[in-house]
Amino acid sequence: MFERPTLKGTSSRAEDLKVRFWNLWGGSSACRAVVTASARGSVYRDPTRMEAIVLSLDRYMPFIDAPMLLHREPALFELAAEAVVRRAVAVRAVLRGGDVGRVLGLAPSLLLADEDDVRAAVEAIAEECETSGGGGGGRKGRRKVREKDVFDAAFRAIQGGGAEAFLARGRARRRGGGVVLMTEKGGSVHVR
Repeated sequence: MFERPTLKGTSSRAEDLKVRFWNLWGGSSACRAVVTASARGSVYRDPTRMEAIVLSLDRYMPFIDAPMLLHREPALFELAAEAVVRRAVAVRAVLRGGDVGRVLGLAPSLLLADEDDVRAAVEAIAEECETSGGGGGGRKGRRKVREKDVFDAAFRAIQGGGAEAFLARGRARRRGGGVVLMTEKGGSVHVR
């Protein structure tokens, strides 16, 4: 039986995912550095195992761009696919109101973060939305905000400063401090 070529010129989705992953992985100096620094027998030195992980994640979570996720956060290769899925579900449980796949694609390190830190960051964002009056119009002061408003504010925070800036909000809230604004540029974190 004749199969149609896919976008990457291969014959199946699985082969497309592998090609996309290797294009991303091979084009990243950070990923090459991970391979160079890894020990013999590590997952990073076993291309077949790496491809199997990419395919497993796509099978479990087709709404997430598995090649991009793993290329942006290579440490996820060290977790079982089931553990990554459980962590994604945990993030989704506290950050409702939008497409968690977009958030994780932008900040895959959230999958490595402590669940309490993610929850505290979402609570801090919700608190900011309540007091700012943002997200749904209305006057300033305490008010109930929609999950979508919290999700949108969290997405903007992650977009502007990365996962670490988002998580810092929760840590600051737990310490009783104010919001810490941070940006991630060139691999380092700058506090403003």
